[in-house]
Amino acid sequence: MAGTFRVSAFSLIELILVIVLTVLLTALLLPTLQRAKSEAQLTVSQSNIRSHAMVMLSYAGDWADRYPYMTDSAREITTIRAAGRVWELRYFDPVNYWTTGLVDAYYEGMAGHPSFHPPNSRRIGYTITSYWYSSTMIAAPSYWDQTTRLEGATQWNPVSVSDVLFPSAKGLLIEGYETLNDAVQGGRHNVAMCDASVRGLQRSELTDPYPFGNGGADVFPGGAGGLTIGVPVLHTVGGVRGLDLSGPQR
Repeated sequence: MAGTFRVSAFSLIELILVIVLTVLLTALLLPTLQRAKSEAQLTVSQSNIRSHAMVMLSYAGDWADRYPYMTDSAREITTIRAAGRVWELRYFDPVNYWTTGLVDAYYEGMAGHPSFHPPNSRRIGYTITSYWYSSTMIAAPSYWDQTTRLEGATQWNPVSVSDVLFPSAKGLLIEGYETLNDAVQGGRHNVAMCDASVRGLQRSELTDPYPFGNGGADVFPGGAGGLTIGVPVLHTVGGVRGLDLSGPQR
């Protein structure tokens, strides 16, 4: 005589309970997972920007103490050949094209080096970088003062590491300016200081910039590149003799 057996199965109520518990657990864990992801991205981005600051200090060690400098103030357009490509840059374009002058010597000739962007960037693979180089590194401190800025390009020249008065409070690179709105209003951004330390800072923790940005419209018909409005870190009042950290952040 054949034995009999029962096949157990979930009842409708049990199935509903499983679904509800799954949804609740997902809702509880999602913020934690998102936070962990954000923290991981922040760590990678801070590592990237710190490594770029170190590269720039290495460059200065190779080039008479000067920060990276790749455009000619006497020319409206400077032609740069690197990584098997050609770029035509205006004087202040190295703000976000500084990679073109360093890629062959310091980044294995990789124009789209992955470290040029934070993990969540929309520009991964592009030569233009999300880590913006301060314009104050390629113009004299007097250029970043309303009382001493002169017309023309006489103040456009590279500065030296030794010219920086407050290395731990003067920004060299800032991450996150992928749009003009980001640059003007800003959220929280990683900033690499001239001593290669890195801080995550809100706009309120940064000093107000020189208001007229790079300028240059009086020198060349097409301008000199970069932004013509003031942006923190990029256009520090007093240039490399000034401070980017406000108040207690110094």
